[in-house]
Amino acid sequence: MKKKYILLGVLSILVVLGFLFKETLQDIYLLTKYSNTFKPQNVAQSFRSLYKEYPASEIAKSKTTYKLHRTNEIELPNSFIYKDSVLDISNEIKKRNFTSLLILKNDSLVYERYYNGNEDSSPVNVFSCTKSMVSLLIGIAHQEGDIPDLNATAGSIVTSLRGTVYEKVRIQNLLDMASGVQWVEDYDDLNSEIVQSILAFLKGSINDFSKQMKRDKEQGVFNQYTSMDTQILAMVLEAATNHRLEKYFYRKIWSRIGAEDKAYFLEDKTGTAIGYAGLIVSARDLAKIGLLVKNGGINFQNQQIIDSVWIGKSTKADKPYLIPGDNPASDYELGYKNQWWLPVEDDGGDFSAVGIYGQFLYINPKRNIVIVSNGAYGNYPLDYEADIRKMTMLQAIAKQIDIKL
Repeated sequence: MKKKYILLGVLSILVVLGFLFKETLQDIYLLTKYSNTFKPQNVAQSFRSLYKEYPASEIAKSKTTYKLHRTNEIELPNSFIYKDSVLDISNEIKKRNFTSLLILKNDSLVYERYYNGNEDSSPVNVFSCTKSMVSLLIGIAHQEGDIPDLNATAGSIVTSLRGTVYEKVRIQNLLDMASGVQWVEDYDDLNSEIVQSILAFLKGSINDFSKQMKRDKEQGVFNQYTSMDTQILAMVLEAATNHRLEKYFYRKIWSRIGAEDKAYFLEDKTGTAIGYAGLIVSARDLAKIGLLVKNGGINFQNQQIIDSVWIGKSTKADKPYLIPGDNPASDYELGYKNQWWLPVEDDGGDFSAVGIYGQFLYINPKRNIVIVSNGAYGNYPLDYEADIRKMTMLQAIAKQIDIKL
């Protein structure tokens, strides 16, 4: 009997603690469930099914579809040099858990492989490659006059940002990740801003999370990777165009590239698209966006849908803090401009959209090459050089293919 009363007492305490810390327990549950997505054994499958596990809007394929033209398949180079080391390319593909590798030369598909359960029509979360898509949409809104002044402040367009740290941040500084807002992009730190923003969209509104942000430094002086900057750009875009992000994306880009597969946009609990990491697409259709950008904004029907001047400006570092290399005014070795990454060693103006765990859209206009590669690299959070090394590999592939063809 005594043991029974002790047990009842313990249960009572747990009930009280559960009541007092209900929100904390809910947070832990949501983050634990979400973090399971990124366990090495789950990553490949999870990235193909996130749109089934979490709220997402469906984006229809293009009414007029476009099949990529194929030519004789090339062989991959054997190796590439990274920081004075010779690395085997086939080993990199296995070791870093690639899930796709598509190479287009002269607008034709010359190589296509899928790994770890992915297929040609698999919808894959491209994570922060989404940021580069938001940049393209900002460019369209700018050229059409909906956002005439890139030096306008976010608060002048989005009334809900007034009174927040983002109120006076200029749109151009948002594009360049130079808002000066305090931000830590550390997925292993539960208190980091990126983890707390994830919790915000799992529980409620991602946009409301902007109200919690604080200033760290002056805007326009330092390039610090801040995912929330892109979410603010999405808010600016929606307010300026009076279109939801996913609808605007379909209308201005997706419906005009000949997309063969459906796409998806992850949403928060309020139905707002996750502008900084929510796009889910097939590798082939991502390649078509790459062709669009590589060809100066001209689509497969020879229509100019993005201003070539915007694309040109978006891929050249024009401020000291955006220049690649050992830069004291930047928090990373790669360069940056308008939500696109610039390599340490330039190869004729090449650039990339990059997402965590190995998502890449690499574009080399000089060599007329586009490369798409998805990944499920389980060790990604511990490998600081993962993105730099992969970009170097894709550059090497582009150079060697260009020489052969």
